[in-house]
Amino acid sequence: MVSLDQQWVSRVGPAAAEQLARANAYRRTGGIFGLLFVVLEIAFQLDDYNRPGITASAALFFAGMFCLFYSQRPFAAARRLIAEQVGLPPKQAKYIPVARGGVADFDRWYAARGKPGWPVKGWR
Repeated sequence: MVSLDQQWVSRVGPAAAEQLARANAYRRTGGIFGLLFVVLEIAFQLDDYNRPGITASAALFFAGMFCLFYSQRPFAAARRLIAEQVGLPPKQAKYIPVARGGVADFDRWYAARGKPGWPVKGWR
């Protein structure tokens, strides 16, 4: 089970917070796989070009890319849940900041309601 960040639960609810926790776990795993791939590639290159090791470590690259790209699905699901909660049309859910700036960006975005251009711009 993925641990839920209580800051997100209090702002967006448990369902969206669970999706955000799942997306962050996938993204973190993809980053770790990517770093491991780079370290192993360098190590195998220095070890007189160990061809099977280089080929095998390439699987980490593909697994890392899969995790990084797959993390977008739970982020999108969380955005849809938050848009429903806030009362935004589903097409505007893509403007909800949940991936990069975390809780601070979300709070800034949510506090800018009513400003011209919200939810797309005018909140930064």
